[in-house]
Amino acid sequence: VLQWYQEVNNNLEHLLDLIIDEEQQGSVSMILSALRPGLLSKNGEVVEWAGRVITQLGSEFYHHDLNTAGWEWFISDNGGLDGSILSLKRHPEAKDEISDMLLKFGAYNMMELYTVLLKNCLEDPNDYFYIMHELLLPMVSVETTKEEIITSGIYDFWLDQAIKTAEDGRSHPDGKIRSAQFLCELWMHYSERFEEREENTNKMLAILKAFTRDKTRTVKFAGLTQMFHLLEQFSNERNPFAPVFYKSLTFALVENHADLEVR
Repeated sequence: VLQWYQEVNNNLEHLLDLIIDEEQQGSVSMILSALRPGLLSKNGEVVEWAGRVITQLGSEFYHHDLNTAGWEWFISDNGGLDGSILSLKRHPEAKDEISDMLLKFGAYNMMELYTVLLKNCLEDPNDYFYIMHELLLPMVSVETTKEEIITSGIYDFWLDQAIKTAEDGRSHPDGKIRSAQFLCELWMHYSERFEEREENTNKMLAILKAFTRDKTRTVKFAGLTQMFHLLEQFSNERNPFAPVFYKSLTFALVENHADLEVR
């Protein structure tokens, strides 16, 4: 199977010519659907190659006015989007290929893709921030994409939704933890913008402090872990919030002095 995807990749130009010739017969959907099973493979290397092939076709579609047909397939039932999500859950190591695919097919629909369609594909709402946490680093590694996350309104949506989930006492512990992890990643990758509004930093500090006092052990440990994560990052960057987290962790140590596991 792996060799087959590699051979398809080597003959991509010829495959593209066939797709263009048979466009009226639905060749775009037919070929992409034939390639999709690779995304669901148990073999991580097959997943990566399937992702590369599909993404390269998606890139070529923009040069041949096939991007609309590609997008329609991507968001359809049993299309590329739900295949990507299933793939990412099984093979987090393929996040670079999955992220590239999402960005390529959703280039003109980023806001809708990341704030509506992706959420609608998830059976468990708690998975949303897990998925976005996995995809964020590959996304912000591309400067144009990092900027578009801001200009399109995606950043503001993420920030608002993650804060609400982390603050909501009714949220499932998994949802709270994943939203807080995602908020920390947003702060680290968009520190200047995050710190523009004092409200953001105050809420984030309050969330993590509340986590360290939570009765649920996993939530408590997640709060402490994220504090250490931010402290390490901000200390290296000489960010003025580094001493704030150092102080908060010191207080957490005092508060949990009797708890050997936490200490």
